[in-house]
Amino acid sequence: MRKKSRSSITVRDVAATADVSVGTVSHFLNGRFVSDERRKRIQTAIDKLGFTNNLLAQGMRKQRSQVIGLCVPNTIFTNFSSLVDALDQRASEENFELMQVLSRQDPENEFLRVKRLLSYKVGGLFLVPSLEPARMLDAIQESGTPMVIVSRPIPEDDRFDQVSVDHQEALRDVGRLFLDH
Repeated sequence: MRKKSRSSITVRDVAATADVSVGTVSHFLNGRFVSDERRKRIQTAIDKLGFTNNLLAQGMRKQRSQVIGLCVPNTIFTNFSSLVDALDQRASEENFELMQVLSRQDPENEFLRVKRLLSYKVGGLFLVPSLEPARMLDAIQESGTPMVIVSRPIPEDDRFDQVSVDHQEALRDVGRLFLDH
């Protein structure tokens, strides 16, 4: 009998090797509760077989991937770099991957890059929008993909959650601290 290649090892193989149900392996792989004893057996089976979770198949079942899309104008500015770093850290903690694209401040490029992210069936999007985001925002709304606008609020658009820093208040605080010293 031929040995299976690592890419053809299935959840069923892991379950049989660990002597647990396929559902228990699925719970383990998706971060749900599994007893410590079963968790150890499943991990041992995964290591022994060389199993890797098929994220493509998982995404097809859910119709959403474990990928979060991020579109920023560039990463030249420290605040964008810090944003990417913080989102990547948080996504990783929640068993997601972060896929970043750059709009380069061009509304057409932004539209094309975001449409590409949507075609990957990302589980959600973070967006630092260009100055003309209307067409792209319509495409995101039509896709039904959860999205948060970051750093550049669009006051007239209440379709999406928006998060930003109050730069004016921060500058007032800095000014007050400076004058106090």
